[in-house]
Amino acid sequence: QPLYVQLGARGENLLHPQFFEFIEYIKDKNPETYICVNTNGAMCGKKMTEKLLASAIDQIIFSLQTIDEKIYERIENSKHFYKVIGIIRHFAQRHRELDSNMMVSAQFLPVEENLPHKNAFKAFVRNAA
Repeated sequence: QPLYVQLGARGENLLHPQFFEFIEYIKDKNPETYICVNTNGAMCGKKMTEKLLASAIDQIIFSLQTIDEKIYERIENSKHFYKVIGIIRHFAQRHRELDSNMMVSAQFLPVEENLPHKNAFKAFVRNAA
């Protein structure tokens, strides 16, 4: 029977040295398993992007949360907003170039201070896609 496996609720799962081995193991045991991975995107440089797009992952969700730099820094406790934006753009570009079947999405955090940025977030995602 097909299963749904979602990797990444707390912490960055791409940091695990055996991450891609886990993906292969899951698909070897049940090829119909749908694998969804959450990431903050910070680890998705060019090499990681290629590995992810070549893997058996069915869906990747970038936990960008906002398109506002100050809110991002507070939510993520990180000063890597523009780096992550660039990484997501590059990932989307390579996804198109490779004509990948992987579903790619970005997560928005619907808290009051972030709601005014919802349309800009949607526009960023559309433009990246």
